[in-house]
Amino acid sequence: MEASKVKIMDKQSLKAQLDQLHNLKVGIGRLTHGEASKAKWAMNNLTQKIAQTLAYFKALELPGELDEARTKAMDIILPATVVIQQEYANLKPNAKGFEVISDETDRQSELIRHALRDFDAKATEWLASH
Repeated sequence: MEASKVKIMDKQSLKAQLDQLHNLKVGIGRLTHGEASKAKWAMNNLTQKIAQTLAYFKALELPGELDEARTKAMDIILPATVVIQQEYANLKPNAKGFEVISDETDRQSELIRHALRDFDAKATEWLASH
């Protein structure tokens, strides 16, 4: 009886962690598009949110069956993060002093969000089957 309680609690914990990961992913999207993408420190805010999301994603306690899915997502996320960091390092604020999110940063941000979405789909599928 106790073992089944642990499994249920672990599934509930994983579900809560996936919900938080989803919220972080949505936050990246909000910072890439809309009003937040036009904010004075848009690129700084975006790079910080990506770093926060990446740290959270790396620290997720996952069942072994999801390790490969996380590795696959990281294989997409890490290079995209490097490109965004390079864009940020070379960024020249516009005449008003605002950091403009480039089309390339937008594309890389989309790659990150899609990798997280694909991982979330795999994890949700795993949860449903266990």
